[in-house]
Amino acid sequence: MKIKAFSLLEVLIVIIILAVVFAFFSPKMIQFISFGEKSQLKVDFTLINSALSQNRAKNNLLQNSIDLNQLDSARVNIKNEKLFSNILKKDIKSTTTVEKQSGSWAKIGNKDYIFFTKTQEYKFSLNDGFFECISQKEICENLD
Repeated sequence: MKIKAFSLLEVLIVIIILAVVFAFFSPKMIQFISFGEKSQLKVDFTLINSALSQNRAKNNLLQNSIDLNQLDSARVNIKNEKLFSNILKKDIKSTTTVEKQSGSWAKIGNKDYIFFTKTQEYKFSLNDGFFECISQKEICENLD
């Protein structure tokens, strides 16, 4: 019984076809991943602002003059800290500014945060009870 093997030419043709297919789809895949990260950022940003708005409304109704001045008790620039725990029911785990895990948040100050994507960094700060984007104007406009 004779076993046939692929010739070198057949193997090369398959490798070339796979390389062409990969070259065509890899930019699309990167765009898809980037879109997912930005969508996650928009959801988180909206959720945080909604929770802050809810907190302000509750304080107004109860006639409390207590302003929320911290979103969490997480330590600055430490991995796996629970971010936004004072306002959100769902924990968001942190990354560090060294690791810069794409699609994740890092705490960079008592009231300052940063969100990492593969291509950009979005900086945010809690100011007078509002969670605001403090990056360059062009970057922040992507959130609207």
